[in-house]
Amino acid sequence: MSAGALLRPDITQLGDLLANRFEPDLRHVATIAGLEARLENPDIYPMLAAITPTEYCNYRCRTCHTHSPDFGSDEYNRYYAFYKDPEKFKLGFMQLETYDRLLDEIMEFKGVTGLYLGTTGEPTLHRDFRAMIAHAAHRGLMVTATTNGVLLAPEQVPQLVGAGLRYIDVSIDAATEETYKKLRGGDYRRLEKVVQSAVKAARGGRVWISVNMTVQDENETETRQFVDRWINEVDFIGVWGCHLKKRYVSNWNRRPEKRTLCKQLYSGIGVSTDGHVWACCGGGPMEGCIGMWDGTRSLREIWTDPNWSALRKEFFEGRWSNVPMCNDCDVWMLNSLTRFRIDGDLMIETRPTTSIYRKIRPETKLAKLGRYIRIGIANPAQARSKLRAILRERRMRGG
Repeated sequence: MSAGALLRPDITQLGDLLANRFEPDLRHVATIAGLEARLENPDIYPMLAAITPTEYCNYRCRTCHTHSPDFGSDEYNRYYAFYKDPEKFKLGFMQLETYDRLLDEIMEFKGVTGLYLGTTGEPTLHRDFRAMIAHAAHRGLMVTATTNGVLLAPEQVPQLVGAGLRYIDVSIDAATEETYKKLRGGDYRRLEKVVQSAVKAARGGRVWISVNMTVQDENETETRQFVDRWINEVDFIGVWGCHLKKRYVSNWNRRPEKRTLCKQLYSGIGVSTDGHVWACCGGGPMEGCIGMWDGTRSLREIWTDPNWSALRKEFFEGRWSNVPMCNDCDVWMLNSLTRFRIDGDLMIETRPTTSIYRKIRPETKLAKLGRYIRIGIANPAQARSKLRAILRERRMRGG
């Protein structure tokens, strides 16, 4: 099968697809009783918190909004000048005491069950990274982190897992040493050992390991090779479109015909080291800021601020242009037109902006797969039956 056939599945043909059309347009949302009230209830939303341990990073990746030295375009360089202005964007390390106070306020949101460590910097640069994981896990949060991995010694990964890290996502962006050096400049073979040590540490535990690639001109021909390299070792592989100036500049999957609602405005809340509070992962502290956590207001007060609630209402009613962070943005496509396809041993989740791969193994439980067949699938009973048949066949074959 060609790389194009695997990475760009034809989602206009149902065939083996287990379809989930999550397109919550206004016509459908209007029929869901009490949905707007639920979205505005701080005891239900947000569901995920993100904390930036540090804004510093040891890499200068070209697609990174925060640290890219040159986007190769005057337009993009001007747009992201915010991150180069020390008066607007401050690089720092969050103190552990501050982090603990922040965790206490996050726990006041009853709906928050997960904590993401990372966002605008490399979290492993923080000397207290392991303690941050442990303190959040002790409070019952599922802790996830994205890292470039190069600062981790293979023997450190089991320590982080032991502290409570439950999802490790490693950004790689290449399938060959040559491309990795061109895009990131590090030691690709050493990074492979770090990922392999994470996989080993995760065995037998409730830990997920994933690797990801952001598609660029230099690595576009390596997407299939990237999937083949890691599919037998990690739990997930993400192949992402490049996102600049609130737009995806590389869309290889079908683009939705019309704009839909977006979960970013109510599903998560993030805090940077200098106290910027933001609601959208696509905008971060620059475009998605909704307030400052500076001792004058609590996180809950910032989240329930009438001005922010009014903006959410504008968005909810389809007046996108009235919400600055949403105007001319296409991050909403992350939630739209999700499709699931079974291709041999692969379960492929396809969205307009990305493709996510998971290998179906003999020991894979139906419930684990079913978790990714989200609300809204066509004929759930048929989907479950198909998954059972696939797992039964794998077990009979012994692989």
